[in-house]
Amino acid sequence: MSPEAPGRPAPHLGIRAAARTVLDRARGTLAGRRLAAGVFAPPREVSTRTPADVGLDYETWSWRTRRDGVPIAAWYVPGRGPGAVLISHGMGRSKASVLAHARLLHDAGYSVLAADSRNHGESGSSRRRRALADRFSADLQDAVDQLRADERTRGGVAVLAFSFACWPALRGARRDRLPVDAVVCDSGPVIAMVDAVTRLVRLQARLLPAWAHDGAGLDAVLRSARWFFARSLRESAWPPTDPGVPVLLVAGGRDRILPAAEVAALGAVVPGTTTVVVPRATHLRAIDADPDAYADAVLGFLATALADVPGGAPVRAGDPAGAPPRGVVVDG
Repeated sequence: MSPEAPGRPAPHLGIRAAARTVLDRARGTLAGRRLAAGVFAPPREVSTRTPADVGLDYETWSWRTRRDGVPIAAWYVPGRGPGAVLISHGMGRSKASVLAHARLLHDAGYSVLAADSRNHGESGSSRRRRALADRFSADLQDAVDQLRADERTRGGVAVLAFSFACWPALRGARRDRLPVDAVVCDSGPVIAMVDAVTRLVRLQARLLPAWAHDGAGLDAVLRSARWFFARSLRESAWPPTDPGVPVLLVAGGRDRILPAAEVAALGAVVPGTTTVVVPRATHLRAIDADPDAYADAVLGFLATALADVPGGAPVRAGDPAGAPPRGVVVDG
């Protein structure tokens, strides 16, 4: 048997490397699909907190989605004014994660409805993974209908959505004619939603074994996640450039998941949109990073946006309606 040429790897090493690459791609494909599916049905946030923990009286509401009968759990906090705000939490969170926002809105006079999304919190589960763009928009429509059907809602209705929940809120208001009068999006959305999910999956891949951290394994994870997410959403026309109700985008200057620059880029192509950047805020933390700037931006926007709606918009004592928001403001 002739000796192998100096500097060339032994044939069996090349075969092993090729086999390892095939294996990494196969398990990366499965892991990417699992991580992408987890965006829509993540491990549930467990919390015993209720509005009572922030000094609010509340009612427990529930209903089933009209599209597919998924049970939805919600809290209703009655306000002293005629206006109301529906709060839609971010993926992986629950209605318990927005208690500070509910308190802020209640103190301004608004009634608040905070609902757990499907596959989150105390709401029911759904294994359906097709046409999710339509499902999430329909779920939002159901929640708005519940709020408008209450006799205490006598004024304008707005939506305050977080992170990936901002996407169906903006889609619904501008494309699907959701019956709301204003939309506030906190920490999102962005133009390239699939890219945003891929970025999130890349971060989550660090928790997987070493084979998924780089090379063929990581590439397969990201490719599979992109494919699954795009196939599940079936979103064909994003962002919505239709004119409609006023929109406020609140972005965190230190947000690495949905960066402020990408949020502002979306705001620039959606008519009637104002973007406010809270410089020190990370993802979903604008209200903690600068409470005063956050309150000024959100409440000032709502006071102006709902001012012409029958019933008017409640304003905090001592705050002028329509006061300019603090922070870095970019008009879209």
